[in-house]
Amino acid sequence: MHHQNNSCYIIVVVTLIGHKLYSNLYLELEKVLPFQTEQGVTYEEVLRITNNFARVLGKGGFGTVFHSCLGNTQVAVKMLSPSGFSSREPAISGRGTYNYKQSIENRHLLAELLAKVHHKCLTALIGYCEGNNVALIHECMSNGDLSGLPIVHRDIKPQTCTLSWVILNCQRSFLVKKTHMYPHFGVVLHEIITGEPAISKTEERTHIIKWIILPCFSQEGLRDCNGVPTMTQVVTELKDCLAMYLMIYHPNHLCFFMGNLNFIEYVFQLLWNLPIIVHAQNQSGFVSIDCGLVDEASYKDETTSIYYTSDASIIDTGECHNISPKYKASSLAKQFWNVRSFPERIRNCYTLKVPQGRSSKYLLRARFMYGNYDGKDSLPQFDIYLGTKWWQSVVLKDPTSVITKEIIFVAASDYVHVCLVNTNKGTPFISALEIRVLDSDAYLINSIELLARYDIGLQEDKTVRYPDDVHDRIWTPYNSKDWKQINTSLAIDKESSSYNFLPLPASTVMETAAIPTNNNANIEFNFYPKHNASAYYVYFFVAEIQKLEANQFRDFNFFVNGDLLNGSPVNLKYLQSVYYISILEKPRLELWINKTTRSTLPPLFSAIEIYMTKNFSQSQTDQTDASAIMNVKLNYGIKRNWQGDPCIPLSYMWDGVNCSYAGSSPRIIYLNLSSSGLTGNITSAISNLKSIEYLDLSNNSLTGSVPYFLSQLHSLRVLNMEGNQLTGAVPMQLRENSNNGMLKTSFGGNQGLCYSGSCSNSNKVVVPLVASLGGAFVILATAITSFLIFKRHSVASEMGNLRAYSRIKMELESNKQQFSYAEVQKITKNFKRVVGKGASGIVYHGYVGDTEVAVKMLSPSDSNSAQAYLQFQAEAKLLAVAHHKCLTPLIGYCDDGTNMALIYEYMPNGDLAYHLSDKSETILSWQQRIQIAVDTAEGLEYLHEGCCPGVVHRDIKSKNILLTEKFRGKLADFGLAKIYPNENDTHMCTVVAGTPGYLDPLYHRSSKLSEKSDVYSFGVVLLEIITGHPAITKTEEKVHIIRLVGSMLSEREVNDVVDPRLEGNFDVDSAKKVLDIAMACVAAASINRPAMSYVVAQLKKCLPADDDDVQNRITVVNHLLHDSDIHQSLPGSIIDIISGQSSLER
Repeated sequence: MHHQNNSCYIIVVVTLIGHKLYSNLYLELEKVLPFQTEQGVTYEEVLRITNNFARVLGKGGFGTVFHSCLGNTQVAVKMLSPSGFSSREPAISGRGTYNYKQSIENRHLLAELLAKVHHKCLTALIGYCEGNNVALIHECMSNGDLSGLPIVHRDIKPQTCTLSWVILNCQRSFLVKKTHMYPHFGVVLHEIITGEPAISKTEERTHIIKWIILPCFSQEGLRDCNGVPTMTQVVTELKDCLAMYLMIYHPNHLCFFMGNLNFIEYVFQLLWNLPIIVHAQNQSGFVSIDCGLVDEASYKDETTSIYYTSDASIIDTGECHNISPKYKASSLAKQFWNVRSFPERIRNCYTLKVPQGRSSKYLLRARFMYGNYDGKDSLPQFDIYLGTKWWQSVVLKDPTSVITKEIIFVAASDYVHVCLVNTNKGTPFISALEIRVLDSDAYLINSIELLARYDIGLQEDKTVRYPDDVHDRIWTPYNSKDWKQINTSLAIDKESSSYNFLPLPASTVMETAAIPTNNNANIEFNFYPKHNASAYYVYFFVAEIQKLEANQFRDFNFFVNGDLLNGSPVNLKYLQSVYYISILEKPRLELWINKTTRSTLPPLFSAIEIYMTKNFSQSQTDQTDASAIMNVKLNYGIKRNWQGDPCIPLSYMWDGVNCSYAGSSPRIIYLNLSSSGLTGNITSAISNLKSIEYLDLSNNSLTGSVPYFLSQLHSLRVLNMEGNQLTGAVPMQLRENSNNGMLKTSFGGNQGLCYSGSCSNSNKVVVPLVASLGGAFVILATAITSFLIFKRHSVASEMGNLRAYSRIKMELESNKQQFSYAEVQKITKNFKRVVGKGASGIVYHGYVGDTEVAVKMLSPSDSNSAQAYLQFQAEAKLLAVAHHKCLTPLIGYCDDGTNMALIYEYMPNGDLAYHLSDKSETILSWQQRIQIAVDTAEGLEYLHEGCCPGVVHRDIKSKNILLTEKFRGKLADFGLAKIYPNENDTHMCTVVAGTPGYLDPLYHRSSKLSEKSDVYSFGVVLLEIITGHPAITKTEEKVHIIRLVGSMLSEREVNDVVDPRLEGNFDVDSAKKVLDIAMACVAAASINRPAMSYVVAQLKKCLPADDDDVQNRITVVNHLLHDSDIHQSLPGSIIDIISGQSSLER
């Protein structure tokens, strides 16, 4: 019974040969691998690992198979020896000897083969032995073979279909002749279904094919059939069988199908008709997902017979809800009974594998019905994206309306990402997702969006789709009070379903039509698209469905927006359709169908499709990298923000991933899965990340050996495997790469791992012992040190504070005015007015003489805080050496006992954050905003490049940008600033500090601080300046401004991004340029962020010149032109530039 319970699964798995998947089994000793050494396994080693051939597992066409062990790994050793030939017939033995010697004759060729031919359904080859005693060493399949179903590939047979622990099927031997493989596979398939052997063990010795009576096989059952399909087609059909069965009978279990007659009949039909694979009439090209389905894994729709599956296995975010019972009408399709909503995250994506891979054309449909699923009776509005490209906004009319968004596109990769984006107008949700395969030339255009698809004359409460329409296009009714509906019960276009490039409407669609109520009238149809596009494609369909009498004649013309569409009058043949195409440039369709003067009958109208062009072309992560990282996600069950494309857009790059954008497609160069709870072996999917430079898998629970493929990642520069449970020896090539400086490795904390290459038992005992003793010593030393520090702390703390306070005086007394604490009290009128609070103290308003000042005090309560003091001291130290027009100037200081203060020039217009908020009555103009951005950028440029060594501010935010009386920006609050220890340093490691929303994610993850961290924070401020939004929205969703802007940039106008309070009073080109600069500053990879000097130069180009500035320049030019001494001293070329004329023109 166990065998029967797994038969369905085996049918599918036995054919899965196509995806490269490196084996995770590596030998304990590197010398066993042919591609790591000049020698394979010696015969003596074979004797040792098989315990002198103690246990026989089986006997194949090439020899006897023995059980053995390499370390903790079970393997199967297949021996070919001279004594082995006698037991088999000569022909087989001769073939076996030839193939064996061919496969191991050249070790370099074998190494190349092993590097290329790897698949989860091929038994992995681990090693070999050559010489007089030839052997191949395979991984051992713990569950044996398919016996009980006793045969082939040219020996494809149940014995060569072995089963691992998860009953995965592997084919052991190889045969390239298709004419041999497919019929034999068919025999095995019959054995799996029936449980009978290929040749019965009865006296008649009946062949299974003859027993089932398949006409395409001869009596012997070994001849070829005409039109044998490819194995790719067989795999596709068998997968459909498995999906169908699981959906109908056992959605929550593996197959228990042997007693199910319907499923067996389906498989038999597949076998009897292998050459006849008609995709148009089955669902092999369909992907149908019921979003939010939880009660069952799948179901068959009663109306369409389409099989829908739950989305639970393809997305790990969102919440499942049922719609309100009062909206669940009996006529409502089941896929609208529930939804998946996304209250968390601004962007949530479905990643769907397209049925026929990249470069094929697909119809993609997303459907939405609210149904008051959340009980709020509030219709949300949100956006839907295809990858990084904005698709449409989802706007609902009422709780019962079904909104359908549909596009036709060519897939650029094997995956498509459908993303829902929160626009702060309610929680996004979705009801269903559907993909359908189309012919590559369908509709001629590669990227279009559906605006309307009407079946003229269809009854109002009906729709037409699959199975009537084989492509599952949804046709909705359209009628007019001025039209009369006509129909026929006869099939239209009986001989074809498409014409050239155009998939014709279903016969059911063409069986209805409309004619004018008044026979002398014309048909008028108007459609005005609400969306702008470069072009609109309109497809008109008509068919004669009335049998005309001899004296009847129907003749008419199409007029589109007043222009004649057809060259000659349309005259239809009975029960045959005709189509016309019109390409419009403007969003206006006014159609007239006018009868000619000789026509005795009115015109008719059958169907129409209206599309607009939509550019969905986009850069995507390299396909190999994308597939690899998705496999990593699946293998480890990673639940982060790993949705959509790994690298694009930058604002949604996957956590722990970084990419290079140097080539045509982004490549993954950085993967940090430290402390991610990973278990199991190191996945071989990582071997396909060919451009990876940094790999961190530390502090997880990974087991097994360190795989050899890591040494083949030639771009890898940092490898961190610390804190796992890895065992065995580190591959020699990795050690060599580390020793010669090509690779920095970390393997500490893996007690069973041997880095030296020697893995003796003594080492395994000594290392933990030494580690334990060393650990005990460290603990003892730490305890003693802590005790001494504690004893001294109470005595030394006050003296230490006083000594530290004096350093501020040392930093500032040479060039700044010193004030006593009493004077500070007088300046601030006893600290009467608080104007702000910085990172290191409270700021008070005051006067020094007639000059307004801002006094930042480190209060007595704060003076006990080491952190507050250190920030205060850092600010004083910086301002002692940093002087720039765009930094808030320091006037004086106070260092009086435990009272310390820094006294600045007062900025009367407060901070930038206030003026960008809704609280401000003053709306900053576009020019003021860009000028403030330039001022801030110049201040940062000075800190980064003008100071020696450079300074990183660490707390750039709109609240730390103060505004002068003329709204010029000055950078303030340097309490968190860090000075590079050495002039030539590129970064420094420090405790992470800064303000949420502005903090560089890369700095937050790595603690490595550089000036690019300030650039990131400045980019956030720049986005605030442009949009008027805060860094993190104050809504319930807490949306970051980068994500907010990123969701709006694709195919949106600049006006939608710029602060609406400006009411369009800005230069569009300037706004686009500033947006580009801002997005470059917030790039995920610091290497892709520009230097502040570049930012300053580019922002200045965006700064519009005011009238005073223009007049000043004119005055200077006139002065130069009329001052004879200056004029004569200037080079001619300069005069040319000033005068605006060339010397030739003069």
